[in-house]
Amino acid sequence: MDAYVKSAEYNVSYSETEIVSIVKSYYFQLLYNYSKLNLLNYQDTLYTDFFKAASLKNSTGETTLLEKVTAET
Repeated sequence: MDAYVKSAEYNVSYSETEIVSIVKSYYFQLLYNYSKLNLLNYQDTLYTDFFKAASLKNSTGETTLLEKVTAET
C-alpha cells in the first residue's frame, strides 16, 4: 500500500510539473504574439502614412504617379 501511495504522489508531482511547463510555454507564446502584433500594427501605420504622403505629393504635382503606385503596393 505504501508503494502505491508513493507512486500516486509521484504521478501527481509529475503532472503538476508538466502543467507548469505547459502554462509557461503558452505564456511565452502569448508574449511573443503580442510583440508580433505590436510590430505589425507599427508597420501598418508606417505604410499608411507613406501612402498618404505619396498621395498628397501626387495630388499637388510634386511627384509622378509612380511614387503613388509604389506606395500602394
